[in-house]
Amino acid sequence: MFTKSPLPDGLRCHTEPGRMAQGSGVPQGGGIVDKSVRRAAIEAWPLPDGPDGADFATRLCAATGWDRGFAEGANGEYRRFAALCALEAGTRRVPSDPVAVVWGLHRAAAAEYARFCAEAVGRYLAPDKSGGRARRAKEARATRSAYFQEFGHLPPERFWPSPQRRLRRHLAIALALAGAVAGLWTLALLPAIAGAAIGVAIWPPNRPATGRVGPGAFGIGAGDAGGGN
Repeated sequence: MFTKSPLPDGLRCHTEPGRMAQGSGVPQGGGIVDKSVRRAAIEAWPLPDGPDGADFATRLCAATGWDRGFAEGANGEYRRFAALCALEAGTRRVPSDPVAVVWGLHRAAAAEYARFCAEAVGRYLAPDKSGGRARRAKEARATRSAYFQEFGHLPPERFWPSPQRRLRRHLAIALALAGAVAGLWTLALLPAIAGAAIGVAIWPPNRPATGRVGPGAFGIGAGDAGGGN
């Protein structure tokens, strides 16, 4: 099993339009050109079963500890992420932690993934580790904005946690630690109590558990990304 790790600063993907689909002989970009048709193809594309015949959602549950409902929801959000990458050429998009996990498991089935990219997406989506933290944060915000424009609503918090959540958690920890250090330095309890109280007050509320897997699973690591050329 995998251990849960913090949300990445920005998993991004880029596309390789000239790449041939592995094992299919189909060049990228062929077949589907209409936006609505391409999006429908991505939504309907079957994700690969395992060697033992287990379907994709079952494999995710076994690898991550997710329940079936969460796994199926993450699958749907992964398809929306792929659509965002496909529909805007030249733009890099940033998936959430759960979406990155689904993406990584799909990429592990190399031939099936290449067919998906060639025949549904129209270009090969590959992780991209380039760019600094500021750029990744900007691209993450742009991804959420693009999601709203394309699908008519903000990405669901359960599968796309807000970037502010991580900032609030770090700030809460820092304040609690600062209070503890001040208390030790002055041999007084008040600073420690105050720091802890403020930390608890700004700590983000719990979201539904996402299992025991982080964004580094299945070969997708923090700092990777996806987008369209």
